[in-house]
Amino acid sequence: MPFARSTSSPGSPPRAEDRQRARFRSVNTLELIAAAVAERVIVAGSLPPGGRDLDLVARSSAIPPLAEAFEVAGFDQHGSTWARFRRCVADVVDVAPSAAWRLPPSELESLFAEAEPIEPQGHVCRPTPHHALLILARRTMREGRRLKDKRRDRIRAELERDRAGFAVAGARADAWGAGRALELLERAYRDGTELSFGARRRAIRAELGASRSSAAAAISSWRAVLDRPRRGTVVMILAEDTELSDYHAARLAAILNTLGYAASLARPTRHESDWAQQRVLARGGIVVQAGGRSESRRRPRLHRRLAFALTPGAGPGPGSGVPVLDANCPAHELCAELARLTWDAL
Repeated sequence: MPFARSTSSPGSPPRAEDRQRARFRSVNTLELIAAAVAERVIVAGSLPPGGRDLDLVARSSAIPPLAEAFEVAGFDQHGSTWARFRRCVADVVDVAPSAAWRLPPSELESLFAEAEPIEPQGHVCRPTPHHALLILARRTMREGRRLKDKRRDRIRAELERDRAGFAVAGARADAWGAGRALELLERAYRDGTELSFGARRRAIRAELGASRSSAAAAISSWRAVLDRPRRGTVVMILAEDTELSDYHAARLAAILNTLGYAASLARPTRHESDWAQQRVLARGGIVVQAGGRSESRRRPRLHRRLAFALTPGAGPGPGSGVPVLDANCPAHELCAELARLTWDAL
């Protein structure tokens, strides 16, 4: 459906387009997606309400109306990820074009045709259990040696929907290039087997081999499993009111985790060890601090630093180019602005 942009001039009565914008800014993400598209899209990750971070798979024809709806509803965009910050939480949607999965046309068609609607209009769907297991098999090969608890829980849920899920998925795994990956996933789930570096690399190479040259698939498989060094980031929330800085630091850390970052909260009153924060930063994570504590000499100097000052009336801040936000703003607005500024900087 079309989403009109505002045409009202300041001071004039709100037009129908502006009322529409206000309405779509207030609806939840699932309803927004269902209203935006006239065809099926698939939630490939966790389902709402448990998952605020939605992983969507959409045909190319569905992506423009989704983008327009997200823009009208107040989402910000970075790459394929859209996020809306409100009420001190983040609604996050990652939109992947189905073509990027490089599936045979018949498999792509069955993925959408067999999916099960999760909302009344039938536009937003979840994959069948066997498709969900194939998606998990591909993803898990890129996530490290151990099967994550959330992946284990998801597999258990899919097998509760269909006990023969692995068997059905196995019959279609070769078409997905996921024969090795599915076998590894089932062993890791049932026996707790570790997913070795070499096994994961070979599984990814087999997946990519159908759509790339042998050399390109080999190089890409190495890149997919290697842990690339990333710079950690320290985010400081500066305020004279310690309760205010503590509150917003905690909310910001929670929002950053929703956005997919590995964020932890540094609470000065709990005397967190420098080594604990050092490990987070060394792995490319984010440490959110309430206040501007001086750093230990042992702490790595290679991380980035962001700071935001909360002062009444957005008065003079600490200088040094630190952005100043009005501490008198409603808490939910201040949360949203801190999250938006941090996401932009990251």
